[in-house]
Amino acid sequence: TFRYRVGALLRRNLMAAHLRRPGAAAPPVSAGEAVNRYRDDVAEVADFPLWLPDVVGNVLAFVIAVAIMASINLTITLFVFLPLAVAFVAGRAAWGRYLRYSHRAGRSSDRVVGFLDEVFGAVQAVKIADAAEPVINHLEKLSTERRQDAVRLGMLEASLNTIWRSAVTFGVGMML
Repeated sequence: TFRYRVGALLRRNLMAAHLRRPGAAAPPVSAGEAVNRYRDDVAEVADFPLWLPDVVGNVLAFVIAVAIMASINLTITLFVFLPLAVAFVAGRAAWGRYLRYSHRAGRSSDRVVGFLDEVFGAVQAVKIADAAEPVINHLEKLSTERRQDAVRLGMLEASLNTIWRSAVTFGVGMML
């Protein structure tokens, strides 16, 4: 309930601010980016207050678990967390690349959504100009870029998840 209420309030306020702008003023972002912001950014803001207590609880449980494990056997504790430290370093090393890929994937998605918005708004003009073929070709080009960016981002995420899961499995194996 909280998430939906906050999301609805944020979207309402964004729309109200957009409608208060002078009619002649150009929007600050493209139509595709605006649609994605109304969807993705609002969801992030609405989820944050619910996410924060979960993270605090997980960190607290982690600290307590490590303290208990270290009090039982410090050597095993160090061997368990060594692979996790390596996975953390790998994740930090890839963070810049992840941000670049994420940004590119978001931009290419914005371009596709913006182009579709323009096409749906100008269907009659496309029909009159007999420009369906170039429109489809351009959409295919934009979609290919979007797909490549999404695959690149997905591969990086899958690689980092594999490193992390392998480190956890190796750590559990070391402990056993």
